[in-house]
Amino acid sequence: MKMGDYQGAIPHLEKLSQMYPDNPQVLQPLAQAYAMTKNVAGVTKVKGQLEKMLIQNPDDPRILQAVAQMRLVVNDLAGGIEIMERLAKIYPQDEKLKQAIAMLKQEQNKQLSPDMLQPIPTPNK
Repeated sequence: MKMGDYQGAIPHLEKLSQMYPDNPQVLQPLAQAYAMTKNVAGVTKVKGQLEKMLIQNPDDPRILQAVAQMRLVVNDLAGGIEIMERLAKIYPQDEKLKQAIAMLKQEQNKQLSPDMLQPIPTPNK
């Protein structure tokens, strides 16, 4: 298998996820491989598994990290930031995590720029 061969990795990651269905460190790369191959059904399935695990273990840093990454993979910046902020409470000394949160908030603010909130002009005929 070659580096970056997401399609080729999926069967192996699926097998691992069957062997270790409650391991977020197995599910997260599977979700990423699904996302890179535009497999929406796969992403949705794994995202659901991770979210259920988070409900059962709301303070498990491994699950928090996997859910944050999964939310970012599906372009849910607000959701990713929310989970990363929970991680920052567990690891208040982690400067890289604080920087990542700040960068994501900047990106989120760009997406919500006032220019985007302007009415869409109607085309001239």
